[in-house]
Amino acid sequence: MADDTNGIERYDPFDGGLGFSLATRVGDIVFTSGMVGVDGEMNVSDDPATEFRQVFDNLAGVLEAMGTSFAHVVDMTSFFAGDFDALYPVYEEVRKGVFTGHPPASTSIAVARLLDPRFHVEVKLTAVVPRP
Repeated sequence: MADDTNGIERYDPFDGGLGFSLATRVGDIVFTSGMVGVDGEMNVSDDPATEFRQVFDNLAGVLEAMGTSFAHVVDMTSFFAGDFDALYPVYEEVRKGVFTGHPPASTSIAVARLLDPRFHVEVKLTAVVPRP
């Protein structure tokens, strides 16, 4: 975690290799970068439900590294590439398993494509860090 002189913390486990931080914390607020469903080997499942679960697994790790969790997410934005009408119901079922209490504010957007054509969704979150 890198901390600059303005109290901004950045989570970049790739040491600049991606060209961006996976998350930035300002005070008690954490902003994640858009996350996709790649596993540790950079593979993406052909099964959308598996891909979507991987997205949330990846986000869970980023949130944990920043001192928070899904219970403290206040806003999410999801970008979908492909057949939105077919993908969204699958995504919604996975998301319901992640946000089991009150869900955060949410926006879903259909886009022409994402960075890699294998990706069906990219998700970014805003969360608060709980006070002790």
